[in-house]
Amino acid sequence: MNKQETLSALSNGQLNLREALGERAARILAKTFYAYTKQLFQFAKNNLALKLISSPRKSENEGVFVGIFLRMYLWMESLTALDRPSHFQGVAVALRSLFELFLDLKMLADDENGECYEKYIAFSEIEMFREGSKKVKFYERNYPEEKEKYFFQNQFTTDPERIKRITENLKRFWPKDDINDLGKIKHWTKMDARGRAGKIGKEYEKIYVDFYSQLSEIVHGSGLEFFRKLDKEQFEAYYAFCHETVHKIFIDAIKIVVKKLEFDKTWEQEGLYKKLDELKDENMMVFQTNIEEELENQQK
Repeated sequence: MNKQETLSALSNGQLNLREALGERAARILAKTFYAYTKQLFQFAKNNLALKLISSPRKSENEGVFVGIFLRMYLWMESLTALDRPSHFQGVAVALRSLFELFLDLKMLADDENGECYEKYIAFSEIEMFREGSKKVKFYERNYPEEKEKYFFQNQFTTDPERIKRITENLKRFWPKDDINDLGKIKHWTKMDARGRAGKIGKEYEKIYVDFYSQLSEIVHGSGLEFFRKLDKEQFEAYYAFCHETVHKIFIDAIKIVVKKLEFDKTWEQEGLYKKLDELKDENMMVFQTNIEEELENQQK
């Protein structure tokens, strides 16, 4: 088939991308989805992130909520630098972090009485206390002469007011009354990642099932056997589909933030919702161009 016949067959579903382009199909997907990531980041930068960074916070809760989104935004910026499929490990780590940040963002956005924010803030302090205590104990036992290495952690974990506050929060939210028994509190919701994903919707539990175990294996280094058996094309496909999942998470996060901070009317007036939807159409045009270029190269 010539180029036009192949394009027609692709459009009609008579031919799939792999059949049309061979092993280059995964590379085209990787290139296209990466381009969409860059578009989404730039859109968020121009229309939301800079406003959030410069605007004063109305409350501590709003500061927590905005802070989580801005961390997601910074991960998107990092992803724009990971511009080749050989960066699949970095992309996977970014996806896992974005996923977990989104779960917190969504659960806080749905919080009606503010208790989730209180638990989130309390848990953050508990984590700092727990990890600080570990460092102090390690240095006191092994390197007591290097007091400057754990000075701040020691100061943090011996503050009577902080100990009192943490103890009160333990009793109130979890409940526990032993500040030395913090290890069993793994997350402020008391749920694992799958439980949190399932709570906010089956579509996110599906992301957990599809990706999370592989992402964890990459982070912890136990996925070597799985990745050792992949060829170049499969790496490219994995890179592409990680980016595709990032797109869904980040678009949903943008919409949640806009609604939560009551930017809805402004976005409607400025046509930003429409522009956000149009980005996908623009990316499909890029996808089409990439396919056409590859078909031309094959016929030369």
